[in-house]
Amino acid sequence: ASWQCITASMDEPEENEGYVIVFPNPSNGIVNLKYIFSGQKDIAVCISNMLGQEVFKESIEQSTGYSRAVDLSNYPKGIYNVIITSDNKQFVRKLIID
Repeated sequence: ASWQCITASMDEPEENEGYVIVFPNPSNGIVNLKYIFSGQKDIAVCISNMLGQEVFKESIEQSTGYSRAVDLSNYPKGIYNVIITSDNKQFVRKLIID
């Protein structure tokens, strides 16, 4: 399946649909992403800069959870969006690289 790294105007998921942890934030470039939920889901993870340019993108089918360390140290300092999409729900978190 193809997907794009865009922020849509979707409702923020309810707490029982899972939650996203982005740490440390602010970060020096190495950031840990966790998406914790119950059951199995197809998920798409994207990190984009404020211009909407993708700097990280990954999709996983039938996942039972997501945990990944991402190295953004080669990208400019600034604010990034971490976008995790699953089951037509979208979590968006701001990430600061300093």
